[in-house]
This record gives sequence, C-alpha cells and structure tokens, in this order.
Amino acid sequence: PELKFIIIDAQGINQLDATGEEMLCHLAERLDKSGVKMLFGRMKKQFMDTLKRTGALECHGGEDRFYARVQGAINYAWEELGEEHKATCPLAVSK
Repeated sequence: PELKFIIIDAQGINQLDATGEEMLCHLAERLDKSGVKMLFGRMKKQFMDTLKRTGALECHGGEDRFYARVQGAINYAWEELGEEHKATCPLAVSK
C-alpha cells in the first residue's frame, strides 16, 4: 500500500505492438489512479518512437517519466519521496 513508483528497465523491449502499447497505457492509468507512477529507464529508440507516433507517450505522463538510465528514474523517485526515505531505503547503495 505504500508503493509510489514502479521503475521498468526497458532495455529488453525491442518493439511495441498495438496490444502491448494498449496494455501499458491501461496499466499506467490504473497505477496513476492508485497514486503509483510508472517510470522507464534505458528505452530503445524504437520503443520511444512508437509511443511518440501513437500519442501513447501522454498516457504515461509525458516524457518526464522516461530516463536514459535506470539510475535517473531512481533519482527522480528518491527526490519525490524525500531525503528521509532515501536514507532508509534498502535499495539505496552507499557510495
């Protein structure tokens, strides 16, 4: 119930057909209504081109939910959650 973000490492997605695009849009909309943001990292050009061409990019909250690296999505989530969460998150890696 405390989930606020789902981060998808999209490097393995080579193509997106109409069924996959529709499923991702419906999932993003349902998650948004529940207060959960879906973020993407490491998308391939073909994946992004499909989302832009079909207008599906907007159902995912626009380009600000897509990052060149997964770490960019993680940094965004930590920033949104606040420093207190980042300090206690088991996924945070000490440098």
